[in-house]
Amino acid sequence: MKKVYYVIGAALLIITLCMIVLVFRGVSLRSEPIIKPSPIDAKYENITSGILHRMFPSFQKTDYVVFGIKSEVNSEEETIFELLRNEYKIQFGSKPQVLRWTNQSKVQEIQNCKKPCWITIEKVNANSLKLNENLKSIQNVLGENYFSITFLEFERNLSVPSVCETEHRLDFNCLLPVAVREVKKYFKRSDLRYFFCRAYNEVDYFVFIEKK
Repeated sequence: MKKVYYVIGAALLIITLCMIVLVFRGVSLRSEPIIKPSPIDAKYENITSGILHRMFPSFQKTDYVVFGIKSEVNSEEETIFELLRNEYKIQFGSKPQVLRWTNQSKVQEIQNCKKPCWITIEKVNANSLKLNENLKSIQNVLGENYFSITFLEFERNLSVPSVCETEHRLDFNCLLPVAVREVKKYFKRSDLRYFFCRAYNEVDYFVFIEKK
């Protein structure tokens, strides 16, 4: 019996060491599920309530959130974003001020943004999966005092490119197909649209919304 325990202990040690090596080499392990795939309701209430409920600790820790959304008037993502601001006010007592970040924005605008401050930016620039100057400018002001939420549209039959199978670290371009593959089995009904949320790098959240 002792030999069995020794073997199990050795196996666990090897697995732990392998994971440590992978992390230090920059390999991103599997994403953390935050909201399981669920049908989208007519008024997006389960999306907004799900985000605030599941990310409640993050919203409590900081007044700054970076949003990667499609900033188009009357777009679905913009609608959900505004509903989320309203729901935040109900839950926390104040409605977030919005700072629309562009390539011409200055860091002083962040310093002058009334808390809670939600910063919107292009999707590809909102998270640390792909380093960029816009996010670096924001990080120079906020440090680690923020987290990000990026909205991404998906199709459930999306295939994973072969290049994503050999990536040493999950990047932004492979994020969508890989994430959809991980949860595809939960899309039970073809007549309903689904959404789900996953987290990467402990600071970046991604809300996946099925296309109409």
